[in-house]
Amino acid sequence: MSISRVRGPNGLIQLLCLVTAGCGVAWQRIELPSAGRMEPRQVLEVWEGRKHPQWHGVILSVDSVSGIPFFQRLDCANCRRTVSRAEVDSLRFGDPVTPGVATALLPVAAMGVLMLLVRLDGGHD
Repeated sequence: MSISRVRGPNGLIQLLCLVTAGCGVAWQRIELPSAGRMEPRQVLEVWEGRKHPQWHGVILSVDSVSGIPFFQRLDCANCRRTVSRAEVDSLRFGDPVTPGVATALLPVAAMGVLMLLVRLDGGHD
């Protein structure tokens, strides 16, 4: 769809959906720290090959990275996963929940406003 074909309320709604579809989690790559603990609720993507699980409660040691899968509770000791640092290609941190919720609600709110404007205008061109 080109911008020149966007006409009327339906076109505006489509344009808003396209614009907001690119929004989402702002993942940022970080260098692999030497050792230590990340903030417990900090979510990291641990890239190893094509896999990139999201973990929190991450602990970095000299030879490994361990964490708890994001959708598991932080106090789940049996859920902790560990990979060798040699297997880790990179780490990225971000917030997979908040931006996604905001991105999902933005088009809905925009559509509501546009529908209200069209209704107040009486639907006249």
